[in-house]
Amino acid sequence: MIMKYNKKLGLIVNKNYEKKRKILESEVRQGALNDLQIDVLLDRIDQYEKALDNEPNATTVHSLMGLYNKAIEYYSAINNEKHKELLKKLQDMFIDERVQNALMVEDAGITESKEEEKK
Repeated sequence: MIMKYNKKLGLIVNKNYEKKRKILESEVRQGALNDLQIDVLLDRIDQYEKALDNEPNATTVHSLMGLYNKAIEYYSAINNEKHKELLKKLQDMFIDERVQNALMVEDAGITESKEEEKK
């Protein structure tokens, strides 16, 4: 019934999809571990944590979250317990008032720019 109605409206459902090859876990681990320089990543995390302390903004928050994710993936891939510490820091960011305020300012700016575009 829905299909007939959609056809009347000129909507066609394409049921074809691209079949993708499964990525093996070993491919992901080897590539990630070989290319990632963890010392550099940890230094960047320290820099962004200091930047968040000094002047919190949405760009810093997003960058720091991305860096945390990379480090968590790295340490969990090698079964190092440090990934739990980093995961806790990432989770704590979600309840940090400075982070929430920075993201609220970003959301307010996006909302204002969308309203201006409509005018």
